[in-house]
Amino acid sequence: MKINIKNKSLCADFFLLVMAFIWGSGFIVTKNGLDALSGTQLIFTRFIIAAVTLFIINFKKLNLITKKTIMKSAVIGFVLFLGFTFQTYGLVQTSAGKSAFLTAVYVAIVPFITMFVGKQKPEKHNFIAALMMIIGIFLLTMNPREGLNINYYDGITLIGSIFWAFHVFFVGIFSKDEDPIILCMMQMAFAGLFAFILLIFNGELFTFDITGSIVPMLLYLGVIASAIAFLIQNVAQKYTTPTHAGILMSMESVFGTILGIIFLKEIFTIQMLFGAVIIFTALILAETKFAFLKREKVKIETEDV
Repeated sequence: MKINIKNKSLCADFFLLVMAFIWGSGFIVTKNGLDALSGTQLIFTRFIIAAVTLFIINFKKLNLITKKTIMKSAVIGFVLFLGFTFQTYGLVQTSAGKSAFLTAVYVAIVPFITMFVGKQKPEKHNFIAALMMIIGIFLLTMNPREGLNINYYDGITLIGSIFWAFHVFFVGIFSKDEDPIILCMMQMAFAGLFAFILLIFNGELFTFDITGSIVPMLLYLGVIASAIAFLIQNVAQKYTTPTHAGILMSMESVFGTILGIIFLKEIFTIQMLFGAVIIFTALILAETKFAFLKREKVKIETEDV
C-alpha cells in the first residue's frame, strides 16, 4: 500500500521531532565532553565515528555515489563542520541555556535564505511560526539574571547559527534528488575531513587524551546524535520545506531545557512556562495553520443557519 504525500509529510515531521530530542540530549553530552577533549577533537571524533558507522551499514550503496553527490555532500559537510565548530567553541564559555537560544536563531534565518538564495517564498504561517519560536525559546532558555549581554563566545555561537541555517537549507534542496542515506554518509565523512585539517592546523592531532569514561559519550555523539540523527534529517527533509523543518528542529533547545530540568534539577519558572506555551502554539501553527479553528467556525455558522 502506497503512503500518500500528506502522510509522508506527517511522518517526516514526527521524525524531525525525534531528531530534535536526540540533539537536545547531545547538547549536555557535548558540554561534558569538552572537559576531556578540545572542540576540534570532539567534532573530528564524533564525525569519524558517524561516517564509519554509516559506511559499514550502507556499504552496498557505495556504487550509487556520483560526482554530483560528492560535490553536494562536500558543501553540506562544510557548513555542518562550521556550524558545529562555532557552536562547540562557544560552549567553552557560554551557558548551555544561552547557547541553545543563540543556536536556535537559525530557525528565523532559514526563511530568508530560502527566499533570497533559493528564490522560494516561505509560506506566511511558517514565517510567523519561526518568529514565535525565537520568542518562545528566548523565554524558555535565557536566564533573566544574565540579561541580554552578548560576549565574545556568544557571538561565536550566533555565527554558528548562520551556518546551521545554511545546513538546513542545503539538505532540503539536495535531498530532493539524491539518495538521502548516501548524502548523509558522505557529509559525515567530509565534516570529519575538515575537522582533521583543522586538527593539523591547530597542532592538536597528537594530543588526544581519550579515557574509558569518555568513550560512551563519544559513541553516543557519533552513532546516535550524528549518524542516526542526521540520517533522519536527510530522509525527512525530502518531504518538507527547509523553513518547516527548521521550526521542528529548533525544538532541540526545548528538549535540552526539559532534560536539564529532569536530570540536572534545573529550576522551572513562570517565564519558562510562557515560553513553552508560545513554542507549542508556534508548532501547532506550523503543522495545521489553525485550520481546525476555521472548520469549527464553519460548523457553528452552519448550525446557526
